[in-house]
Amino acid sequence: VEESLNQLKNFYHNRGYLEIRIKNENDQLITYNEKGTEAQIQFHIYEGPKIYVAAIKVEGNSFTQENVVLREIDFKVGDILTPEKLEESQVRLNKTGIFSQVHMRTLEDGTPLSQRTVVISIKERDPGLFKVGVGADSERNLTLRQFTSLSYNNILGTARGLSGRLEFGYNPEQVKYLTFRL
Repeated sequence: VEESLNQLKNFYHNRGYLEIRIKNENDQLITYNEKGTEAQIQFHIYEGPKIYVAAIKVEGNSFTQENVVLREIDFKVGDILTPEKLEESQVRLNKTGIFSQVHMRTLEDGTPLSQRTVVISIKERDPGLFKVGVGADSERNLTLRQFTSLSYNNILGTARGLSGRLEFGYNPEQVKYLTFRL
């Protein structure tokens, strides 16, 4: 029965009914005859409206251009909104690496309106990153290493990046001089 409930909800969700509820999910879902030999399952379903994207609003982007967010999402105005599209959009926005938080909702949650405004709330990360590291490896018995890297991941708010790395190595047994890579 639980699997049937999940399949029923997924069926509706995948068709844009994001607010579907089974009204009798916790009680009176199954009724038995007087002898207890027969069971009847009855679903009382509230579909809610089929949700379409009427508008898209991006908030929290003080530096990142809005078109960067809009090109990464998996839906556009006029599309049916599904959990799959929302999840894929969130994954794609997180993959850019320029946001520390991404949250999506419709402005008209819980209303009978079918045409909804999707609000994408983002929190931008600091675009600059500086790393320093030291270590040793077994190359030529023992090689000492040190690196420094600098990257900037949101040039002019376009989600483009630039990075550089400087690496030093020293092998006291065989090479006996400082090597570097840029």
